[in-house]
Amino acid sequence: MAKSDDPLDSTPTNRRRPSDREELATAADGSASAAPVQVTFDDRLLPVLDEDRYQDDGELGRGGMGEVQASADRCLGRQVALKRLRPELLDDAQLRARFVREARIQGQLEHPAIVPLYDVGTVDGAPCFTMKRVRGVTLREVINGLAGTDLALAQRFGRHKLLTAFITAAQAVHYAHARGVVHRDLKPQNIMLGHFGEVYVLDWGIAKVAGTDDGERIGTGRDFADATSTGSLLGTAGYMAPEQVRGDLTQVDERSDVYSLGAILFELLTLTRLNPGVSAEARAVVTLEGRDVKAAAVAADAELPPELVAVCERATRLQRGDRFETVAEMVATIDRFLEGNRDAELRRSLSRAHAEAAAEAAERANYRESLADRKLAMGQIGRAVALDPENDQALRLLLQMLTAPPKTIPPEVARGLEREEHQNIRSINTVGTIGYGSLLVFVPVAMWMGVRSWTALAGLTVLVVLCTVAMFAVGRLWPPTQQGLYPAYFAGTMMIAGISTFFGPLVVVPGMAAVHTIAFMLNYKRVRWWPVWVGCLAFVAPAALQMLGLLRQSYLFQGESLVITPWVARLPPAATLGFLTLSGVVLLVTGARFAMQFRETLNQARIRARLHTWQLEQLLPAEARR
Repeated sequence: MAKSDDPLDSTPTNRRRPSDREELATAADGSASAAPVQVTFDDRLLPVLDEDRYQDDGELGRGGMGEVQASADRCLGRQVALKRLRPELLDDAQLRARFVREARIQGQLEHPAIVPLYDVGTVDGAPCFTMKRVRGVTLREVINGLAGTDLALAQRFGRHKLLTAFITAAQAVHYAHARGVVHRDLKPQNIMLGHFGEVYVLDWGIAKVAGTDDGERIGTGRDFADATSTGSLLGTAGYMAPEQVRGDLTQVDERSDVYSLGAILFELLTLTRLNPGVSAEARAVVTLEGRDVKAAAVAADAELPPELVAVCERATRLQRGDRFETVAEMVATIDRFLEGNRDAELRRSLSRAHAEAAAEAAERANYRESLADRKLAMGQIGRAVALDPENDQALRLLLQMLTAPPKTIPPEVARGLEREEHQNIRSINTVGTIGYGSLLVFVPVAMWMGVRSWTALAGLTVLVVLCTVAMFAVGRLWPPTQQGLYPAYFAGTMMIAGISTFFGPLVVVPGMAAVHTIAFMLNYKRVRWWPVWVGCLAFVAPAALQMLGLLRQSYLFQGESLVITPWVARLPPAATLGFLTLSGVVLLVTGARFAMQFRETLNQARIRARLHTWQLEQLLPAEARR
């Protein structure tokens, strides 16, 4: 008796149970190396199913070859789906064979995402099989609902959940490929999402099995149908790979399913078809021409992840050799994106937690005026922004805290301000040293004018030198202190008062005293009035002493004329005009230099503050800055 090659043959001598090692053999890419699916079978050997076992509960749907009805399995007490060949097709031996072939393929593909078969046989002479009854929505219904802004579906099926379901379906397809089966009709209608997280790849009716001749003609590229056909075209226009559309049966393999999965992924991401068209013929033409996937994705949604767009682009290339070689390779690429996306979601979650902690600390800081709470809030904001630079709550809180500084100056800020103050003191002292030293120019001028009192001139020169040295010394100290300026200030005031011996206390001296006092006060960080009164003494004291007759009068009034009688020098016309001119220039230049130094400091501070505010504003999204 000849041995049968049919694995379903019940003859014991023709069956060999594979060893555990064979069942667990693993391919290089990690997929199980299961035995190829066997489809050769005589449908006349199908057993007759017990009609009393299955109770008809109504039709669930119908397709090109079969009709599916809900049934109750009285024996096991469960709901099943019973699919049978449509009555009008029973006389077509080829369709009967294909129907049984579908049952055998689906029955041998044991995967969680492929609906399991329970039984196969005939009822009233019609081939039929029972399988698990699945409940849920198809991916087509989900996409249509999302495209129609169905809020309920949008809440149930976010992008991450749909991508996870897509991967599950793709893994089922990869498992089928490992068994030598190509689906050939992958589309959103044939992927079902259950209510409890289940994912199923449906309708294996036109699957192609490696090493077999199914006797079907794929098509010629001219005769198209919109849905799965029982005639010339096997597949659905818009999702079929170009080689399927061309009708090249020898070119249809695993990479044809890769194309279909790429088209489904594109539609899942953009909610628009990769190969659009009003008719199946139009969609087939677009398929053969090929589309610019990146441009189509941008046109549909500018915010799509470029990694997933790249997956769609590679999976749907016109040439098979340019696509992913296996579905597993495609899945691995998507999975890497999801792993990174999960990390990003974790970072966003942690960022939100830090932002909430920052808000609580900021509230305590405002209530208690607590620097410790403020530092805690800023630290939490920093962590929140580091984890998620687009955390709107953290960015707003950061801007709020930085634009409303604490009333109490933190110690580290005080130290920074002190360092800046020291730098300012040193800078102004340099100007003061030059200003004091420039007064030595008046010594030869005074000698040119003619000296009346060498003692007075010598004493005045000594005061100028002492002031210059004092200012220079304070500028060299580090850190320079404001208390160190006091000797230079008092010496300078006395020196200015001594200049009254040239033209009296009310000519030149008040201007010099004003510049001297302003320069000193620019170095003082708190408002004090005593330097003003001391500065006034430079000319008020000599004038008062002269009025009291304790000092020689500098001014004589003759009618409407004022006559100046100096102590130190004579007043020859040319030398006197030169002295007054030079003193005016020195006084103006010195005062202007102090003013420019102060203005430059203010400008830099204003620019830094404005740049600081601008940079903080850039932390917020454009919408939040409006």
